[in-house]
Amino acid sequence: MLITPIREKHAIDSVAFGVEWRPALSDTVIKTFEAVYDATLRQTLPSKKPLRHVALEVDVGTGNATQQARPIGWAFERFATDGTVDTTLMLTPTYLAVTSRNYTRWEEAYNEAHELMIPFLSLIAASVEAITAFGLEYSD
Repeated sequence: MLITPIREKHAIDSVAFGVEWRPALSDTVIKTFEAVYDATLRQTLPSKKPLRHVALEVDVGTGNATQQARPIGWAFERFATDGTVDTTLMLTPTYLAVTSRNYTRWEEAYNEAHELMIPFLSLIAASVEAITAFGLEYSD
């Protein structure tokens, strides 16, 4: 049985595929991912943004606050013609996720995510003890 959207419309706004693992990847492996991105995905996802972990410490005695930020990964993005983010690949020491805001059909969404993730998966598998989760999330 073929199920299709009414009048070619569907309710899904975005879909994300992800994988998590342990232990966290080392900084060296994360830097290797930059080279993988440059060699395989720069044309497809031309925007490269660092992801940072930000911590704020407040001394309750003095009220003094210090902020520390350190890089923890990358967000690689492609933009739609209207300037909105169309597709994002996020990579941190503990997960890899692809989010598409241009959903058409499940098979197409999976194939796109798979193509974007595959350059990283063998390096992840060789660098971690275990894959702890595979995920699918969508919003409609």
